[in-house]
Amino acid sequence: MRFGFKSIFAHRVIEYVEMLDKKMEVDLHGTAIEVRIVSSADGASHHVGPFMAIYWRENPTLSTPELMKRNIAKTMKDWDRKMVLPEVRAAFEWRHKAVLENSGQLPGRFLG
Repeated sequence: MRFGFKSIFAHRVIEYVEMLDKKMEVDLHGTAIEVRIVSSADGASHHVGPFMAIYWRENPTLSTPELMKRNIAKTMKDWDRKMVLPEVRAAFEWRHKAVLENSGQLPGRFLG
């Protein structure tokens, strides 16, 4: 099936998707802007809506401490490996902190 895209464009898309798939091996901070946008948007999307809460429902056999531990791991992967655009990190920092707090990582102080 042909969609009218040039071969070079299709190969670039494949290369970018492969980069996204290797987020745990490749530092995405230095990748093409298209990769950074998609990666940051994907990581940010996990911090809105029911993403973290649904995980609890989908894993009813796990204990609450284990679910909390996994949510921390997921948000840290998003924060450290996927959310590479500074603008996205700034906009979602409070949501990232809220996931950590909801999962038991409380700050030393809540006020100033």
